[in-house]
Amino acid sequence: MTRSYPSSSCVAAYVSPPYRDYARLILKVSHNLGANLGVCLLAVHEGSSDASDGFAVMRTFLEKAGVAVDQVVLNDGRGGDPGDRATPLAVTQMLRYWSGRPDFAEFRACLPILGVDGSLTNVATTSPARGKVMAKTGTAVAGDDLGQRLAIQAKALAGYFQAGDGSWRAFNAVVNDASGGTDVTAVLEANEDVGEVAAALWQHAQ
Repeated sequence: MTRSYPSSSCVAAYVSPPYRDYARLILKVSHNLGANLGVCLLAVHEGSSDASDGFAVMRTFLEKAGVAVDQVVLNDGRGGDPGDRATPLAVTQMLRYWSGRPDFAEFRACLPILGVDGSLTNVATTSPARGKVMAKTGTAVAGDDLGQRLAIQAKALAGYFQAGDGSWRAFNAVVNDASGGTDVTAVLEANEDVGEVAAALWQHAQ
């Protein structure tokens, strides 16, 4: 059974955009399916059809980037598995690695902007820090049948802002077990809270 077709039988072809464009979509709006697919792509790049092989590639990369991998637990690409964990130290180590790369500005542009776009569109919109903080949101929410509510397991925001001296600062604000509410309002409020923390950090650094 052939695994390809002769060029003469081609009717149409689709050329994928550069991965940086896809990364922008994943990071701006938390496209979790795309984040999970990233692990699969790492495996394919190494010639494997087993998606879990992508984690070995990721571990090698994190070690080279100077990230304390013993402070990271990851079972998927989006960080949504119940066992997934990352300490603030490990997250900021990763962010500092990117800040030293020549494509840092390009990576930074992929992140949601406080009060402007992506998952931070409606966060801290009246703050002086609006448009000054670029960061990725993270949310872990579970149902509570007993309490008939949504329980916020974690709400996080990690990224960058520029200090008054022109340097870029990395930060990671995390709230664990932040109670919850009967609807998504509590989640949005927690998102606002970590955004206000980021805004306060920016103001302090000016």
